[in-house]
Amino acid sequence: MRSRFDSIWIGLIVGIFVPALAFVMFYFSSFTKVSLHYFIEYSAQLQALPKIISLCVVPNLGVFFLFMWRNHYYSARGVIMATVIMALIVLGLKIFT
Repeated sequence: MRSRFDSIWIGLIVGIFVPALAFVMFYFSSFTKVSLHYFIEYSAQLQALPKIISLCVVPNLGVFFLFMWRNHYYSARGVIMATVIMALIVLGLKIFT
């Protein structure tokens, strides 16, 4: 019997929220003296933004294994989908910046 938390949409939302939270935590841990907008622009100019986003996706691995451990296979698929979407964003940033 499937749990109500075993949904591709739940996994997709969590898989996008966790890297966003990791990005904000990275910003607040080191760059609080500048605005978030300036930090993103400056990181893009230095071509460091794709690298930062790639590192922020790493916590999805823990979320994926948590869903797998709890037998929420559809949610785990959603996390994989979110990770692929983030990889395409990073690829786009590398190509177009």
